[in-house]
Parts: sequence; C-alpha cells; structure tokens
Amino acid sequence: VIIYAKQKDIQFITIMSNTSFVRIKGKDEAKRACVFINSEQKGFFISISNILENFYGYNVTIVCADKHVKLLVDKLIPNRKNDYVMDSIDIEKCTEDNVIEQAKDIENRYGFLLAQLMSGDRGLGQGYLFNVEKVPDIIRASWSYEKKLCCIVDTIKKYEVILKDCNLVIQQWPSPDILGITKKNNCKIFSLVMMKYGDRFFWTDGHTVSGSKFIKRINDNITSNKIMSYNEAEYIIETSGDEINKEQMYTWTDAFNEAMHVYINDTKNWIRGINKKNSYRYLGWVLSPFRKVRNYNYVQMIGKNPDDLIGCDYVYFSLHCEPEVSMLYYSPEFSNSMEAIAWISKSLPAGMLIVVKEQSVSYSVRSKWYYRQLSKIPNVVWAEPSVHSWEWIKHSKIVSTVTGAAGIEAVSMLKPVISFGKHQAINNLPTVQHVSSFQEVADALNDILYNDITSGALLSKKSFIKAQIDSSFDFPQYKDNFASEEINNDMAQKALKELSDEYGL
Repeated sequence: VIIYAKQKDIQFITIMSNTSFVRIKGKDEAKRACVFINSEQKGFFISISNILENFYGYNVTIVCADKHVKLLVDKLIPNRKNDYVMDSIDIEKCTEDNVIEQAKDIENRYGFLLAQLMSGDRGLGQGYLFNVEKVPDIIRASWSYEKKLCCIVDTIKKYEVILKDCNLVIQQWPSPDILGITKKNNCKIFSLVMMKYGDRFFWTDGHTVSGSKFIKRINDNITSNKIMSYNEAEYIIETSGDEINKEQMYTWTDAFNEAMHVYINDTKNWIRGINKKNSYRYLGWVLSPFRKVRNYNYVQMIGKNPDDLIGCDYVYFSLHCEPEVSMLYYSPEFSNSMEAIAWISKSLPAGMLIVVKEQSVSYSVRSKWYYRQLSKIPNVVWAEPSVHSWEWIKHSKIVSTVTGAAGIEAVSMLKPVISFGKHQAINNLPTVQHVSSFQEVADALNDILYNDITSGALLSKKSFIKAQIDSSFDFPQYKDNFASEEINNDMAQKALKELSDEYGL
C-alpha cells in the first residue's frame, strides 16, 4: 500500500507492510521528537521511535535510561547517531557548595519545586513513604539534602540538553520535571497510560493520568442534554491489575521460592556488576516474601467479611500499591493513607465503620505494627483478604480513595466517593468530592450522609464511562509485550494513529 502524506509542506511517500515501514523520501529536520525508553516496554517504544521517523517524518532522538537499553536500540535499529544514554550526557555538574543557587534558578524558570520532585523519587523521597516502612533501604535515600539536590539539578540539566529545540516528547510515565521543561519550550508531551477499563489505553498530555481531552469529555457529558439516554456499557475491570492480584501467592513455600529467586537474581547482577547504582542494596528484598505471608495471615485472622457487617453502614477504603507511580507521581500532594483513614474515622457518626482493604502486593512492605495500629482505631476494621473489592464496594455507603481503581469502580456502582487525590479524573463528577483537609473530609461526609448527593449517581456513571470509551482504545497487546525486546511496528502504528487522531502529530 502506498500512502502519500504531508507534514508542514514536506511530502514523503511510505510503503507500509505488517512489519516494516520503508521511507522513500526524507524526513523534516525541523520536526524533532524525543522518545524516552526505560527498562519496561523497550521493544514497543523503540518501535514508536521507528514509526515516528519513517512514517511521520520526525527527526527522532532516543533517550535511553542506561547502556543496556542503548545496546538494544543499536541492535534493533542500528546506525543511529543522535541518541543519548542518561548517565553519559555531558554537563557541568553542580557541587554541594553552589547547588542552592542553581536549584532556585531552576524553580524560578520552570515553576516547579525541587522538593516535590524529590518526593516523587522512590530513593530521594523514601522518607515520605510513611505507610510502607519495610520497603528495603535505597542507598541514595541516606544522602545529604545538598547531595540529593545536586542529583535532581544535574538530571534537569541533562533534560535541558536533550529537549533543546524539541517539538514532541513521548515517554512511558508522565514526568513532572520533563513536563515543566516542555511547557516552557512550547513542546508537546504525551504518555500512554491505562484507562482502568478492561484493556483500554489512552494518551495523556499532562503530568497525571487524566489528559485534557478526557477531562473535557467528562465535563461536556455532565452538561449534555443527551447523556441520560446513553446506554452505557458496564464497567470492565482493568485486566493487568486484576491479573497481578490473582498471581499473588501467600504460602511459606511460595515465599521460600520467591526469596531464592531474589537471591539468585541479585547475586548474578552483583557478579556481573550491573546492579543499578545507588539503588536497592544487595539482597534488600530477600526477606520481603516471608513478611508478605506473615502479614497476610495476620490480616486474614482479624479480617471481616460482608456477612459480619450486615446492618452496619461503612466507608470502604482501599489501600494502594506502594512505592509506585500511582502514589508518587499521581498524588504528590497527599499520599498518607493512615492520615486519610484517621480523618474519616474522626468524622463518622456513631455506628458507622471504615473497612480497610490491603492491596495484594503490599503485604511485603508494611510492618505488622501498621495493621495492629489501624485495628486499634475504634471504628476501623480490616477486610478479609480473599473477599473481592467489588463485594465491599457493592455493600458500602461511601467509597474513599487516594488514587486508583476503587473510585472508578465506585462510580460504576453508583456509590458516592471521597477522593484524596487531587488529579483523579473522577473529581469532576457530581458524586465525587475531592478533599485535602480534616474539615473538608467532615464536610464531605455530612454532605453525602445528610444531603443525598447520590441523586446524581447515574449521571456520574454515564458521563464517566462514555468519556472513558470515547477517549481510549482497546490495546490488549501492550500488557502482553511488557518485557518484549523486539520491534513491533503494528503496535506502534496503532498507538501513534490514536495519538494523531486525538491530539495531532
């Protein structure tokens, strides 16, 4: 098939097949794109780079997280000259003596605070992980304040080199520092993220998982005269997260096997000298599988099931996977689940409870003290682990979450939501109240319990699900190629076509 395309008056012809794109006429050197490639989805993002150059006419720079990614890039698309490896970018490094002045200059130029950037790094900001105190130690977490600032400042300097004269940035996860630089440079920036609806994905143009087009559709639907006649599809659970939950095993045999895997893998990396610099210590995760089993058994012992709470109204609160981007990046303003639970607890009328459910992969990073401490709060009970979250949501009076799927699932089940995450898309719905203080929590609970805001529940559900479907596309191949190191131009072409249709390329 021969396709004729015009991009800024540059005409080029491309021959397209199922597996390759061969450019016949040159690219537009004025159109420069940067594609950031980390350790995950390497094959897919290398394919994205390939299609951007050979089909959309961009002059592409690939930014490799490390030398191993660069070796794969050179193998799959050889003879490239303008790519970067992050550690190898030549800059004038700051010193601890002059870092404060440089840090203030960066904050003034780009409008973000370096303290907030550090809080989003699981090493530099490990001190913010109040609820997962058993996460293994990271070497750079113990650096001095000035040394941590130097790390952030030098990283931003590297981004400035990379992003100079760049027109388009594509990365896996939205990054607030890269976003700040691109915004200053009037550069487009996109990330491909999960819609949390089946296998659907969408392109976001911000530093969170919302995206301007998605939010606009939600707001338009809420005010539309036709939305109530929309025959919405029922919510479909996000498949990748559901699969991860189902894969978790909680026997001592499984713990031993997992620990042996950590021991063998860490030892191989140590011998080869390929452990990530200043990251987790050697064998740091070896005890975590045993802690997971112990904590799971304890919560199972003290946990309740819905039949135990018949006749009781309760707020359902789902904990989160930590330390992960869903908390570090998407809710930088608030990530303390224990504080959120305490605020709700103090604001509930007599007889009303909070049911707290643990995230399946987080048993390994919390102390037993954490579970005991929350269980001492008079109106807090732990959910029995084997009971699916949907059962709890279905019988709850209110659902509360910081960020994640629980709020979305609650909307689909016509439940009101208290949201602690500032950037959740559901915050735009009439039955969702975003809160950021104790008083706002108390006011939101009073509003829900005594003013019956649930009358807008169906409007919320229809508006949100329609926006989800209209803003996303079915992309099951993505999760199936998570560790792929092969070119897949079909996947890349599909994803980029969706990006072009939504925002333009």
